[in-house]
Amino acid sequence: MRIGITVLLLVIAISGIHAQPIGYNYGKTITIQVSQVSGTSNHTDFPVLISVSDNDLRTTANGGHVTNSNGYDIIFYTNDCLTKLDHQIESYAASSGAFVAWVRVPTLSISANTVIHMYYGNSSVTTDPSAAATWNSTYKAVWHFNNTVNDNTANGNNLTDNSTATLATAKIAAGRDLNNSTDILSSAAGQYLRLANGFFAGISNFTFEGWVNLDRSSTNWERIFDFGQNTNINFFLTPSTGTGSPAETRARITTNTAANEQGPVVTNTTNTGSWIHWAVVLNNTEGSLSIYRNGTLLGNSTGITLSPSSIESSTANYFGRSQYGADHYIDAKFDEFRISTSARSAGWITTSYNNQNNPSTFYTISSESAASALCSILPVELLYFKAIPYENTVDIYWATATEINNDYFTLERSVDARTWSVLKTIPGAGTSIEEQRYSVTDYNPNRRNYYRLKQTDFDGTSSYSSVAIADLDTQDIVIYALPENQLIMEGVTDARSIKFFNSMGRAVHLSGQMESGKMIYSSSGLASGIYIVLVQTESGEIYVKKIYIE
Repeated sequence: MRIGITVLLLVIAISGIHAQPIGYNYGKTITIQVSQVSGTSNHTDFPVLISVSDNDLRTTANGGHVTNSNGYDIIFYTNDCLTKLDHQIESYAASSGAFVAWVRVPTLSISANTVIHMYYGNSSVTTDPSAAATWNSTYKAVWHFNNTVNDNTANGNNLTDNSTATLATAKIAAGRDLNNSTDILSSAAGQYLRLANGFFAGISNFTFEGWVNLDRSSTNWERIFDFGQNTNINFFLTPSTGTGSPAETRARITTNTAANEQGPVVTNTTNTGSWIHWAVVLNNTEGSLSIYRNGTLLGNSTGITLSPSSIESSTANYFGRSQYGADHYIDAKFDEFRISTSARSAGWITTSYNNQNNPSTFYTISSESAASALCSILPVELLYFKAIPYENTVDIYWATATEINNDYFTLERSVDARTWSVLKTIPGAGTSIEEQRYSVTDYNPNRRNYYRLKQTDFDGTSSYSSVAIADLDTQDIVIYALPENQLIMEGVTDARSIKFFNSMGRAVHLSGQMESGKMIYSSSGLASGIYIVLVQTESGEIYVKKIYIE
């Protein structure tokens, strides 16, 4: 049985020759792993957290290649080298190359790795490239809490600080410390943050996202947020209603006393001593209110008839304090709070958690190269370049639409994307305006394999393709075709999604259903040929299988 994991099914469409951004000397490729991206459709304008500590990103005075002491000459582009991406710097350390920034990726794919470029090393850059446009119009406010409580969108929704302190090291960078170290009632003076009055006017759909580290379990009914006017009109999230464990987590909204609150009440632990990613989504269109904890749905209520605008005109919008005087101030640390005027999907919430919880798993970063090499592409029109792993081999395919003075290809392999060796040299077609197809089988792959093409002209000039990655593993997955236009797949009971692609890498929709532990698909209407099947498990792994349909 030939089965394996892949983290990349890459199809590249190249329409011209591109060059690196002018003035930038160095670059790296950032590959966002599709296994970390959840959802049923691609995510638009997704703010990706880039958090690295990289010697190459130190300033030149400290042995690196960044020229500006604030990291201003670090920028990001799409993989085609044509579009500069909005980004916002949260922190930079010139001596260590520790860099934290948010990059707005126009389309974050759920079916293939998303690749962007990072460039640096431009001595002419002296101004901060951070752009509020990193956060599109669906963001009402974003607070990084990086030594300030100011809003990082263009909306200017700054918070009022009531005695909280800067937390030098939080979940992502700096944060806020609400050090209510004794059981302080909300009717007394305590540490909290406050939003402006009338903040929720006109808001129907709503998403809150943020990281909270609850210091003590002796408090009860503490609030992560409580927005509104008073105890009769408010919208709140409390991680625990009591001092015991388990207690209750609640997200509730009312305009007519506590007796008429709407929203989920979920039995939960008291969530102390660690950073927890909380999200609350009110979908006014569907009439639902949901709580997510660490990227997973914790509880949901339907039949919701209220929206955030229902609590207006609000005069008491708190983070860390309750409308109820007898409830406790929260004793906790906060980081990266956001409020959106859209109802984020479950896939969006999970992807946000994956990205922020473990950035180094969410993407891989290539070794440093000259910017000109990073953005140089083959002097051919490359239709696709794919590396498909099986149990003990990897098949590498590529095709060109046109070739001009193409002498030969060199297929190279690496185990770390830094040191490369030649796997095979394949003659090119010279000059051709017809489609040319190439394939190589790697019979001795490693567990993780990186592949790239070096294309060489007759005059000796050469350039490289993007990198394809193939991982090997095994799983008891079997797929076979039956004469009556059926495909049967076994061993996929833990599958989160199953997707089919034709030999050109284009998605193919098949309807199927689970029967007796097997997925049964109708293959009626499929053209003869090779098809690729990608199975994503609940644990996030992606398995690949090839089948020939007659």
